[in-house]
Amino acid sequence: MDALSSSMLGLLIRERTAKMIQNTLLYTINLYTNKPIIRQAWDEIQPYFKCCGVKSYEDWNKNIPQSCCRIIKFQLDPQCNVTSFPPTAIYKDGCYALMVHFVSTHLVYICIFGLATGFLEVLCAALSFALATIILQAEYEVERDSYRDELRNKRKHVLNNPE
Repeated sequence: MDALSSSMLGLLIRERTAKMIQNTLLYTINLYTNKPIIRQAWDEIQPYFKCCGVKSYEDWNKNIPQSCCRIIKFQLDPQCNVTSFPPTAIYKDGCYALMVHFVSTHLVYICIFGLATGFLEVLCAALSFALATIILQAEYEVERDSYRDELRNKRKHVLNNPE
């Protein structure tokens, strides 16, 4: 039963993640020229995944960035021409399918990381609670000992000074 529920959860996560990736890519491709942080992200994603655009290089509407150029021996392919149509020496595959595949194949590790992070949060909360309890216990004992000493001193004083 656990295997079935785990499989269903994994499928649900994959579908949601795939949709989130697609929506994010479609939204940010339109911000490429206006937002430097978006430009930097696309310029790092495309060479890493060897992709161009969301579904293909055509998503760029003839404004194909240099990051779509193939890389040969750590340099842009000298044959790359993003201004010609169709462009030459660029990555033709879209990033969406490649990113979904990457996330799907690494989903186990992502889930393990998430679970480990959650476990660490619970562990830290438990240790914080234990530390707070120890501190409160120590304060209580100091206060109790102080109160006992005060009572003893009063008894001694009463016994030594009967009025």
